[in-house]
Amino acid sequence: MLRGIGVLGAALTALLIGASHARAQAVVSTPALFTSTGTFACAVVNLTTTGNIAPTISIVDGATGGVLASDSSAIPPGGEGEVEYTPGAVKRAYCTASFVNNTEADASRVTLMLRTTGTSPGTAYAAIRGVRTGGSSGSLVTTPALSANVDEMVCAAVNTATTAQTITLSLIDETGTVSDSFTVSVPAGQVKLVLLSNSAVVRIRHCEVTAASQNLARQLRVSLFTRTPASDPNDPLDSYAPVEGY
Repeated sequence: MLRGIGVLGAALTALLIGASHARAQAVVSTPALFTSTGTFACAVVNLTTTGNIAPTISIVDGATGGVLASDSSAIPPGGEGEVEYTPGAVKRAYCTASFVNNTEADASRVTLMLRTTGTSPGTAYAAIRGVRTGGSSGSLVTTPALSANVDEMVCAAVNTATTAQTITLSLIDETGTVSDSFTVSVPAGQVKLVLLSNSAVVRIRHCEVTAASQNLARQLRVSLFTRTPASDPNDPLDSYAPVEGY
């Protein structure tokens, strides 16, 4: 009798483990962008050749970690699926796409873009890709450089980890000098940033984000972009020319 229970227990354990594996998900996350008058759109391209995929595509509020819009419709091989969200006010957001396994995730391409609204809606004016595992050099994530004149320059970091982590965001000028730096605790699923305010001279900057370890650094999604002034009558505080940290 005890022996029978042992066999039954082992079978039940194997079944539960199999179910757990079936539910396992691989998440691709993008860095964050800002918009006030545009539309966030998260797009997934299915590059598999074996059939439809149905990832859960979500646009996430960077200030709270809450989901702003989400969908999980089927995407055919070679096809594209997407989710849109128009905030109507200044919003920082990023995109996640949850797949059933790493194979599907790695055979897909995920993009967060900003689209125009108004009389000619739909044109993308900023876009940045998503990745499943972030790149880093040890505990450091570094972006390429950008330049700006009257626009602000913003470095933003998304924490995709399940717990908060403390990071330092630094903007570095062309001489290698830190011009602006900010150390902050980033809750899970949220976005923190450091910015260089606008001025009347051209500035060149890249961004460095330092985490406590390489593992934590790889759970960050870092973007550097220019941002229009708050006084801009057309698209105040919108992201332009984003580059990705790695």
